[in-house]
Amino acid sequence: MEKKDLINIGILTLFLLLIVLIITNGGYYYGSTLDWSNQHFFIPEYFRTLFYDTFDLLPDYAFNLGSGQNIYYFAYYGLLNPVILISYLFPFVKMIDYIMISSILIVIIDIILLYKWLKSRNYSSSTCFIATMIFLCASPIIFHSHRHIMFVSYMPFILMALMGVDKYFKENKKWLLTLSVFLIIMTNYFFSVGALVAIVIYGIFVYLEQKKLSLKEFLKEGFKFLYPIIIGISMASIILLPVVYTLLNGRDSTTQVDLINLLVPNFSFNTLTYSGYSMGLTAISLLFILNSLFKEKKYQFLAISILLLLTMPITNYILNGTLYLNTKVFIPFIPLVMLLSAESIKNISNFEYKKVLLAILFIVILSWFTDSFSRVSFYYDLAFSFILLIIYKYYKKVIYIAIILLFVFSLKVNIEDELVLKDKLKDLGVTIIDDSIYRTGNLIDSSLNVNNIYNINYNSTNLYSSVFNKKYNRFYFDVFNNPITYRNRSITSFSDNLLFNNYMGVKYIVSNYELGSDYTLLQEQDNSKLYLSNNSYPIGYITTETTTIEDYNKLNYPDNIYHIMKSAVVKNSKTTIDSKVEKIKLDYSIVTNNTDMQYKNGIYYFNIKDSSSMQVKTNISDDQILFIRFDMLYSEKCSVADTSITINGVKNKLTCSSWKYHNQNYTFDYLLYNNNDILNILFSKGHYEITNIKVYTLDKNELNQKIIPFAIDKNLTKGDNIVGTISAQDGYFILQVPYDLGYKIYLNGELTDYEEVNDGLIGFKIKKGDYEIKITYEAPYKKIGLAVSLIALVIFIFNAVKDGKNGKNFSNNTLL
Repeated sequence: MEKKDLINIGILTLFLLLIVLIITNGGYYYGSTLDWSNQHFFIPEYFRTLFYDTFDLLPDYAFNLGSGQNIYYFAYYGLLNPVILISYLFPFVKMIDYIMISSILIVIIDIILLYKWLKSRNYSSSTCFIATMIFLCASPIIFHSHRHIMFVSYMPFILMALMGVDKYFKENKKWLLTLSVFLIIMTNYFFSVGALVAIVIYGIFVYLEQKKLSLKEFLKEGFKFLYPIIIGISMASIILLPVVYTLLNGRDSTTQVDLINLLVPNFSFNTLTYSGYSMGLTAISLLFILNSLFKEKKYQFLAISILLLLTMPITNYILNGTLYLNTKVFIPFIPLVMLLSAESIKNISNFEYKKVLLAILFIVILSWFTDSFSRVSFYYDLAFSFILLIIYKYYKKVIYIAIILLFVFSLKVNIEDELVLKDKLKDLGVTIIDDSIYRTGNLIDSSLNVNNIYNINYNSTNLYSSVFNKKYNRFYFDVFNNPITYRNRSITSFSDNLLFNNYMGVKYIVSNYELGSDYTLLQEQDNSKLYLSNNSYPIGYITTETTTIEDYNKLNYPDNIYHIMKSAVVKNSKTTIDSKVEKIKLDYSIVTNNTDMQYKNGIYYFNIKDSSSMQVKTNISDDQILFIRFDMLYSEKCSVADTSITINGVKNKLTCSSWKYHNQNYTFDYLLYNNNDILNILFSKGHYEITNIKVYTLDKNELNQKIIPFAIDKNLTKGDNIVGTISAQDGYFILQVPYDLGYKIYLNGELTDYEEVNDGLIGFKIKKGDYEIKITYEAPYKKIGLAVSLIALVIFIFNAVKDGKNGKNFSNNTLL
């Protein structure tokens, strides 16, 4: 690389840093309030905290998150990610700072590698500069370095892989390709699917550069080319195989699709342009792709491949693992578009203007017939870019106008992201001194702190992850009916649900408001109050009462909760208790009402132009728990908003009808235990149709429970192990952790079987006696994955040594 290349890279880097400075403005973190603030550094911080407690690089269990879960449910956020693992070397650097710095450095590395790759393909410095500028201004590249960092954090390794493809064909060296594939998967297994497709497409492209197309020879060389890729995939089995288990058990498809529609091309090119959740390029990139259709066969192949990917919804669906349709999966293909861009810029004098114009007209016509003509602005962009290219052919300096426009476009995309204020993220605010194992909840900014594990002794019931234990998610939302406050059911944040928190062993709660007589105030510091629950369960216990599953399945909410809290819900037993929950007709009077309310045929209709409120007086005392539930018959249009109803601070939300992660919250549930004599009801903007209102009460003294607590040993409970003692009576041992495969439970050293109890938890039958109980967790398929990875690593090392010996004797006339 020459001096002018270094200057170009320096200019591109300054361009990036300028955007960083503008959007952070001195008072913001380089991170979005959406997901980045509650996932992308809190979960890696937990991984690092866990490592320094256990010094185990390959953990199986996350006891601190989600009441205890297979740690591979959180692998998406950096478990074994090489970028995150480097942070383990710097425990003195806050993870939030490390994530911000590494995210910016990754984009700088992207700039260098893309420029270097294009330069290695004999493009001029000016061509490399323009193509790299287009790449840098692609919406997701900078945008997701401060929003969803895993959407782009693998990009350096894709660029390394493309260099590895060149090295494979030119020098017969496989090591770089294999290593790059491995690093892509370890960095992000989800985007590795698209990345591997991009690598294979580029491999075919390079093959066409060097060989005449012969089907027999192509297939023969193709299988050889796949060999180093397969070794790279196999090396990553340590993450892939355990993750496959969590994906099969932890995520459902959220989108209903019509197969016929998947096969109908879409020519709106929303997969290519503008959005940070697509390639995020501008219309000029489409012109470069179309121009390549009329060039050599290798460029024709590359252009056709990209167009098929972008226009056929079936490819979108497959690359998303058949979970949903989301254009983010096309981000890994950006470098291939940059290659076509560089080629068109290099040969601008031979740009096929007439043919490209005809192709555009053809696309416009197809758009009309396929209902894809959705963005007129895109066609204005096409027209302007086409004119710009004509001018550039004769007047090169017009490129400065294009660069300014790219800068403005990139700045607009990034400045629209709401960043986190620096004073927003705070410590817990209070100090807990307790030698037992317990759980803690934080009601201050509960969505922001949903994954915040403040220290290794902080155990929570909450989590926010794209993959999760489905049994626990159901237990949280459909058994205990915690309110759904957010736009999707992936967020199980801490809520002020007295029964759930007590039952799950939440001993301490941090709040910025009064919690009432059910809690004891221990500390108050600034705006943080530390409360001790007066009735929290231990995390493990023995009960002698039982409920049969058959009887339990006949129960409605909230009778089911009473039976879970008072007994063990198990097979092959008898029901020994009766529910004390009462269904009542609420005696109330409306004190104030600012809503537009109508009642007809059992349905309440509300039309709320702006947020409105209602105050209701009841006869419910603080000695009673009040349950309110009703059905929502109408999901508002997304052009209006989501709709939510808040009662005494407890909020339920129903997402708008076309939202892709619709939360399906058509039944609103409220558990109120404090100041129930006055109900303050707040409606957000929107139309409401409410019916089937039901009200229940439960006396708090009915929850007193005779249980035998499990004394967990704090010194021995670490990493993948839970250890403690108990003096048992004949009954059922219940551990308040989500049921899953992979546990081994030892009673006085003897392995015992466990089962799913209480509609989602772990339990087993136990006889009278004194026991030391050891519970260990081993992630399913981890051992197999580790074995495959080690075998593949040995093969990789062998190939790398062989590359070093044979590379010098390689002839360009052969591929292997």
